[in-house]
Amino acid sequence: MDESPVTFEGCRPWTKPSDAYEPELLDGRILHFHDMNLLKIEIEPELRQLTLWFEWDPDYLPDPFRDAPLARLDLQRARVVDWDDEPVEHLPPGVGREVHGLDFYPPNLLHFQSYNVTFTAKFRRVVLTVLPADSLRRHDLGC
Repeated sequence: MDESPVTFEGCRPWTKPSDAYEPELLDGRILHFHDMNLLKIEIEPELRQLTLWFEWDPDYLPDPFRDAPLARLDLQRARVVDWDDEPVEHLPPGVGREVHGLDFYPPNLLHFQSYNVTFTAKFRRVVLTVLPADSLRRHDLGC
């Protein structure tokens, strides 16, 4: 994989590590991943795509996102270079999904950390989308 700069869709380009943690959408709204929970990670090796689904913690959901409390972060042409996860059998439901870190290191490296999952990936394209609450259910059902 070459070290070409990443292309961005749905958000302003990231130029420093914190830009991934609080990305600015094209309409000027700022997502705060630190106020969100990781819902799901999808890995599609054949397509080289890594998709992360997030949901705002209801206690921190800002008014500009009331109609779109989900975020989907697609890393395309991705390659995971480091992965570590810990089992969470003894935690109550919902605990351990908090986003602790999401850092971008130009030109194309992302480091993600939650309570029980940490990974680093190289990628070529980011697609960031905010979605209504029922989008994940429709996605899971293939609708």
